[in-house]
Amino acid sequence: MFKKIALMAAVAGAAFVANPAAAATSINTNFDSIAVPNGGFIVTPNAEGWQTWSGPGIEIQNNAAGTPHTQKNLVELDSNPGPGSNSAMYYTIDPGVYKPNFFYSARPNVAADSNIINVFLTSGTIGSALGAGQIATLTANGLGDTSWTEVNLFFTVNSQTNLVFAAAGKDDTLGGYLDTISLSAVPEPATWAMMIVGFGMVGGAMRRRRTQTAVTA
Repeated sequence: MFKKIALMAAVAGAAFVANPAAAATSINTNFDSIAVPNGGFIVTPNAEGWQTWSGPGIEIQNNAAGTPHTQKNLVELDSNPGPGSNSAMYYTIDPGVYKPNFFYSARPNVAADSNIINVFLTSGTIGSALGAGQIATLTANGLGDTSWTEVNLFFTVNSQTNLVFAAAGKDDTLGGYLDTISLSAVPEPATWAMMIVGFGMVGGAMRRRRTQTAVTA
């Protein structure tokens, strides 16, 4: 059982609003390829293309404290060991118009002020302070088990940019969960226009062909 949230990112700064180049990045990660003991966790510097932005690393749990959204693993960004356990992970994306989709859950039986995860777009250096490109903040009170919320975003970037998920709650090794993160490119308006024109030309050619066939017959 889960809820769905749709957010359109209104990102400050010209770097995120100009027309992007044609290149685009595709992401489809659920962290289940990482070997983690059942009922345990590991902290790793990278996982399925995601890399550590700050903190001790990316904590991946295998049914340790809550049910994953898919299969066996999920990510918690308030990572052991503490203190200084709040961490962030990033994925570098190319210019494009994007629709990210991911699932968020509070950690079971943990208060909302520990479960905060912020989502950023930034072209800054690894480990730098975040804030200018924040596009979403997620938090909730933890229940007896995970309660997954589907989150849909929309944004445009015109230069290589880092998509960052960062723990922002209490620095207590207990934090919000992420799972099943995907990112797909959306055709730009000019591309849609070309596609529509192309469909129209194909349709016109088919009509002419039918007409010619009828005349011949």
